[in-house]
Amino acid sequence: MSSVGFEWDTIKNDKVHGINVYRKSPDTKDPEGREFRRVGSIGNRYATHFVDTHVKPDRRYVYKFTTFSFGKESTPGTRVEVRTKPTFAPVSFLKAYKAGPTAVKLLWRPHPSDKISSYIIERSVNGGEWRFMAQVEGVLMAEYIDTLVRGGNTYAYRIIAKSYEGIKSSPSQVARITL
Repeated sequence: MSSVGFEWDTIKNDKVHGINVYRKSPDTKDPEGREFRRVGSIGNRYATHFVDTHVKPDRRYVYKFTTFSFGKESTPGTRVEVRTKPTFAPVSFLKAYKAGPTAVKLLWRPHPSDKISSYIIERSVNGGEWRFMAQVEGVLMAEYIDTLVRGGNTYAYRIIAKSYEGIKSSPSQVARITL
């Protein structure tokens, strides 16, 4: 989801000093991401591996490789297209309960992946924009109590699971409650 690895045969030509790696993401909305940019430079012709750790889940990337020697660079070799794996599934169940006159209790089903380390709780008040409320640590910790609520408002909540690597799932379904 968050890295792409490459492997190649050792370069036998002793005039080559290293390899440059270029990447673009043709599907991105960012115009700069649609153009090839150097994302790595391996300064040893004996190296046979490269890992790009600056990619996002479920995205298409195109790579090209060149060799270099004494300030000169070869023409690119074959282009390689890859797609990173999709992100985690969202939290599958979320419910909001009135716990008291000024408290809403959220309960959700723990995420089934053992790679999840925490949950991000987001809230929208009266149809407004989503805002970060809290981060709950631990894959099995599946509740949050919001005490920053007032009567006469409608609150919507959603949960985003977050992995140890910082990869976020899609948001859960929305749970709404009016006080």
